[in-house]
Amino acid sequence: MNLIVLLSLLEHVPKWNEVIAEISRVLRAVGVAIIQLPNLYFVIEPYTKFPLLAILPKGIRHKIAKLICCDDLQFDCTI
Repeated sequence: MNLIVLLSLLEHVPKWNEVIAEISRVLRAVGVAIIQLPNLYFVIEPYTKFPLLAILPKGIRHKIAKLICCDDLQFDCTI
């Protein structure tokens, strides 16, 4: 493959590191991977619009994200 584009995807995949491994496996040596990630640790989290969500304890953070919209957010996969 010459080009792989992932836009706001990896933060929703529980085993996102396996996706990265697969990209490196199938991408040609001269290929390009474009990966865009939102900053889930921004003051206002981009999906839930909840302020300071990233500084809350992991369990509370995931409960809030699930209640608002996104029960699959992987906070360890961000910039």
